[in-house]
Amino acid sequence: MTDAELVRLAAEKVMGWTEDESGVSMDDDTFIIYGSKEQPMLSVDGNEVWNPLTSISDAWMLVEKLWDEQNGGWQIGIQTEDGGRIRCTVNKDGAYCGHCTLESASGAITYAALRAVGEEV
Repeated sequence: MTDAELVRLAAEKVMGWTEDESGVSMDDDTFIIYGSKEQPMLSVDGNEVWNPLTSISDAWMLVEKLWDEQNGGWQIGIQTEDGGRIRCTVNKDGAYCGHCTLESASGAITYAALRAVGEEV
């Protein structure tokens, strides 16, 4: 799965954003708009403005969304392991839901959040 596909999956499955069906094509670039009036996200030909794989602030939005959606029922742990890799673990009401260990915190959060909502990535 490509990074663009992972970002799109995070937008849809974790954030709950839907694709604006009025996608506009301009000069062979496809613009896909996700989100709401409060939090729009624009994808230009697969290059996302919002990208939780590379931006810790965008990844943190996934953490906040899980927390908000379940009224605090999610527990999210982030720790540094030997060698500097980052491990993110997600539990729901004390039950394990998913984890990921990567070099970047934003990537680990993104993968763990997707796994927590049932995506096999």
